[in-house]
Amino acid sequence: MRIGRRLALLVLAGGLALSACTRGQITDEQLYALMEQTALQGRWDEADRFARAYILRNPEDPAGHFYLGFRYLHSDQPWFGVALGQYRMALKLFEEGGRVNPIPRFEDASIFEGLCHLEISKVYQKQLLFLLDADAPREAYGPLIDNWQEAVDIVREIDPESTAVREYDRLIQEFRLYIEELPSRPTGFQLETL
Repeated sequence: MRIGRRLALLVLAGGLALSACTRGQITDEQLYALMEQTALQGRWDEADRFARAYILRNPEDPAGHFYLGFRYLHSDQPWFGVALGQYRMALKLFEEGGRVNPIPRFEDASIFEGLCHLEISKVYQKQLLFLLDADAPREAYGPLIDNWQEAVDIVREIDPESTAVREYDRLIQEFRLYIEELPSRPTGFQLETL
């Protein structure tokens, strides 16, 4: 009973905060903090609402698109295209805005840029795992593996010492070897890459 009451209070508080956002009773800084906090805590429904409200007020801020992409990447649903689109929009706005760091907790702008590309690589990784679960034919994996490697290569250019790059290189190599072992079979399965 106590957990149910706490959950109800959290939902009510989130609803009240969002309501305050739409009525302009909350500052952009407060809305940003709520967006970031809920995304980092994995409170996806709240993160979604706060990120959307933030983007409505600040459509040119890459941070809002980054956190909305983060929300969709980590969703239980396969929202790969939405996540990828939000990360790409964040990078586009970042570049158009003069490559200024949009997330204050990051030391410099290269961290934001590298993290966007790293998150994009995770989108491709999750797509590949989804295909494995769907028992897709071997031929369906190649373009996604190449996209995954390309995103990791961009992170490597930004941060050559990244431990994540080394780990992803290892995972990509293992994945390529695993896929080579899958039987090739004719099928009507067709993959459209993002």
